[in-house]
Amino acid sequence: MRNQHDNPIIQSLVDVDVYKATMAHFALAMGHYEMPMVKLSLVCRTVGADLGHKIDIGQLREEINHVKTLCITPNEMDFIERLPYISPLTDGPFYHYFANQLGQFVSGTHVNSLPNVNIETHDDKLLIETEGYWFPTSWWETIILSIVSELRIRHEVKASGRTIEDYYRVGLTRLDEKIDFLLRHPEVRFMDFGTRRRASRAWHERVLDRLLERIPGSVTGTSNINLARLRGLKPMGTQAHELFQVYSGIYHDPVENLIDSHNRVLRDWYHVYGGPLSIALTDTYGTRFFWKQFTPEQAVNWWGLRHDSADPFAFGEAAIAFYTALRIDTRGKMIVFSDNLTADLMVRLADRFRGAIDTGFGWGTNLTNDLGIPGVSLAMKVVKANGHYTVKLSDNIAKSVGQEEDIARFKKIFGYTGGSVTPCLS
Repeated sequence: MRNQHDNPIIQSLVDVDVYKATMAHFALAMGHYEMPMVKLSLVCRTVGADLGHKIDIGQLREEINHVKTLCITPNEMDFIERLPYISPLTDGPFYHYFANQLGQFVSGTHVNSLPNVNIETHDDKLLIETEGYWFPTSWWETIILSIVSELRIRHEVKASGRTIEDYYRVGLTRLDEKIDFLLRHPEVRFMDFGTRRRASRAWHERVLDRLLERIPGSVTGTSNINLARLRGLKPMGTQAHELFQVYSGIYHDPVENLIDSHNRVLRDWYHVYGGPLSIALTDTYGTRFFWKQFTPEQAVNWWGLRHDSADPFAFGEAAIAFYTALRIDTRGKMIVFSDNLTADLMVRLADRFRGAIDTGFGWGTNLTNDLGIPGVSLAMKVVKANGHYTVKLSDNIAKSVGQEEDIARFKKIFGYTGGSVTPCLS
């Protein structure tokens, strides 16, 4: 395998999670072509991560600058156009705006229109921010996370006095142990959800190839657009908390509009995509609020739910109780679990809910960043939209995002009565 330092970390503008494309397409379909303005900021939720000292700032700036020179290729654009849920607008605003913002290699070069990224360090803290129109600013999210994650791993490897290949051997042993375990549990099927916090691009590719070699029937797809394109896999992804946060900025006033902005996302999303992408993210303002807002009609029409924080077993039981109270057959519904998954946890969840509700899994950090180096919980979140600061509460309050006074205000507005407090380690 080529040494990871030989080439830039990001070599394709579609080396991103699928939900970047689905949300961009959604925003344009709803008429949000150039508004609102949004601000994204790096969030490190692991205490003592010390990214300010562990990330080579010069290298980080160089990697970011390289991304600014990239353009989407005709083959990449063609792949995105052929996604069934995007094709209805192929000849419309999405295609033209997307191509204009990210550029295409047609003749010569075309610099993309991604906004500039501000990078600073304050003692042990690493600050990364970018600001501009919702799309294409949002496109930076998983790109920046992939770069920061890989640069951190490089630092840890160098500090250990070992080589990256030493760590890859450890990682391969751990990966094969997981695969051996999953071979005994073919009922567990998962998608690769590891782009954002992967150890490296090269390792991500190796992991996926190993899975496809040994347990291809267990891999339902990947959240990475480029890897889906190159490996012939199904690209999988729907929405992120970003949508709810941006809508809270668009529909900020009066407070009734702010409260309704959450369900407005769901209504608008279903209007654009219908059933195929109807997996609802539940915990932006706490799942208790979600249960109150999700209407009986939505419960019938939407395919399922995504769990992203707090006790997954408790969430599953609550989901079954919610559907049962509405006399909805849960065997026709699905829960996609995506929080801190391990092979063992996926098996236990599948066993717990077998026959009651369908289960799917978005397997991330433990899949693509398990080399024996302690993990760090990184996110790139919308912190401001349409001139208003945004908030994400989460069922695990340790994953909350926002300024202290805004978090307190949103808790009151959305009736948030508290959740679990679990340290974010990866």
